[in-house]
Amino acid sequence: MLVEGWKTISLDEIAEVLDPQPDHRAPLVVENGFSYVGIGDISPTGKIRHEKCRKIGEEAVDKQEASFKIEYGDIGFGKVGTVGKVVKFTDLSRYAVSATLVVIKPLPQKTTRGFLYYLLQGPEIEKNISKRLTGTTRATLGIKQIRKFYFNIPVASTEQQKIAEILGSVDEAIAKTEAVISQTQKVKQGLLQTLLTKGIGHTKFKHTEIGEIPESWAASPLSELVDLKGGFAFKSVDFTDAGVQVIRMGNLYQSRLQLDRSPVFVPDEFLEQHNSYAIYPNDILMSMTGTVGKEDYGYAVIVPQNAATMLLNQRVCKLIPKGEVSYNYLLQLLWSRNFLDQLYCLPGGTKQANLSGKQILSVIVPKPSKKEQQEIGDLLNFYDTIISVEESKANSLKKIKSGLMSDLLTGRVRVNLDKKSEKAA
Repeated sequence: MLVEGWKTISLDEIAEVLDPQPDHRAPLVVENGFSYVGIGDISPTGKIRHEKCRKIGEEAVDKQEASFKIEYGDIGFGKVGTVGKVVKFTDLSRYAVSATLVVIKPLPQKTTRGFLYYLLQGPEIEKNISKRLTGTTRATLGIKQIRKFYFNIPVASTEQQKIAEILGSVDEAIAKTEAVISQTQKVKQGLLQTLLTKGIGHTKFKHTEIGEIPESWAASPLSELVDLKGGFAFKSVDFTDAGVQVIRMGNLYQSRLQLDRSPVFVPDEFLEQHNSYAIYPNDILMSMTGTVGKEDYGYAVIVPQNAATMLLNQRVCKLIPKGEVSYNYLLQLLWSRNFLDQLYCLPGGTKQANLSGKQILSVIVPKPSKKEQQEIGDLLNFYDTIISVEESKANSLKKIKSGLMSDLLTGRVRVNLDKKSEKAA
């Protein structure tokens, strides 16, 4: 049932939907030129990763600019591959956009860029996409299909504007929180590098195979700091819908242990049968397989304190600190660039990167006294606490935004408009 004061429209009634490459001919790639920007090259806030873009000649940019010019706040909508990704154009340097997206401009007097940006991420978009999606190997939407996306929207432009303002204020709060996280991470990384090479209060240093470190420290293989336990090859035929969760490589995702990512389980009795592969809260895990050239493996993750006992699958290992090693120091060491840079040099192969336990344990690391390890770990843990608090805040704001979008973009909750606004509408 349509909400009072709302109407059903197609996207092309309120916006111009432009095809960046109507002739479907990709421009020739040149060595040095202008960026040819695909939907995957743009962040939702509009930052373009120019260094990753293919380069094209100026004539290709001129040709696109003769058809249309991108203005600040115009919207990009993914139509090939990353279908449905919505981005806001904020980079006004010269480039051309590829056929992986359409450019959407609001029609004057019909809607605004702000409202349109949120409408295309709202609760009705998934239904619009799923009805029209084609392609079995690579998801694709046609531009005519996108133009005929249907939405329910407020008739009053003032209500549209108010909705965009509310959602925009939440986005602004999210951006500020993420900026604090980013800056804190940068400060922490700089401090981590300093502490792992200079220590605390040292004046005498020595040269080692991992660079200069305090004279009283040792440059030791990781095997002197930890024991390593590899996982068990659990069989997929034994997987069940409930029981003891088996931690696989896919659960170590984006430097986090994500237990809800394609979880698999084995019967409860497996825990007793394979007790030596049990995982407990605060255990340190590492994925041993990834992609050559990508840092999608080798990153230490912590088992949450509230996690149930789980089991370790093959190609995931557990690192167990030895007696004279500080837990916090070990974590910071495993997260350091020096350690990771050494680690990523070890695997062979052209596509799949496979680390052995022996290779991981062979990485040379700085080894201070346990007292100084604890001091270094505590200092860096302070920044991790700040980051964790801010990440929780950002996640809460994202949940609030999701709820607001669901309510405001369906009319389930109406915004308050003052009398002047209502008359103007």
